[in-house]
Amino acid sequence: MERAQPSQRVVDGIRIAPHVHARRRRSRVEGGASARYLDCGECQAALGEAERREWNCGHLPRLPDHRGLYPLPEAAPRPHCDTCPGYLIALPAVNEALGAHLWWDKGQLERWIGGRTTSPHLNSYVEVAAGAIADVDLERMAEIERSRPRH
Repeated sequence: MERAQPSQRVVDGIRIAPHVHARRRRSRVEGGASARYLDCGECQAALGEAERREWNCGHLPRLPDHRGLYPLPEAAPRPHCDTCPGYLIALPAVNEALGAHLWWDKGQLERWIGGRTTSPHLNSYVEVAAGAIADVDLERMAEIERSRPRH
């Protein structure tokens, strides 16, 4: 029996989420306006259907042969599924994987899972999360290094 492949939307959401969350954190610290950057619920309330369709909103039918015109944080990978990142990072499986990563990072994943039923792809998703979080950490360290005065 062939096992189903992980969802590309979930993988894309996991790869993008750490970049979005880092941008939101920076915005809160700096007092910027993008603390709710790529918030799917706010977008649905604030933007009309036509603009959301241009962003390839996952809640709307896709325009034929349309490349999404959504914003992405600097250095964030463009989603392979070409769906709005705000929609992708709001997917329950993305949030499950990011939460699982926190426990995995502390060696407590089995405890977090307990007796619950989780995605059959949870291990793969946690590995994707670990890589994406490491990418954001490397970007942050490079940014700090660039800001240091050179002698």
